[in-house]
Amino acid sequence: MFEGPMFGLVADNCLYLKVDAATKPLFLEEDLEAFTYMKKGKPVHLSFQ
Repeated sequence: MFEGPMFGLVADNCLYLKVDAATKPLFLEEDLEAFTYMKKGKPVHLSFQ
């Protein structure tokens, strides 16, 4: 088990990095999609892009 802040995740062979208000525009400028998964038939968007 790892301890400390989570700054990224890998899902379906894709790396997603944690974004905040300062960095999100940079990711959107590169047309990178947010990490999204389905929960009870509805999409859940996390702050990883």
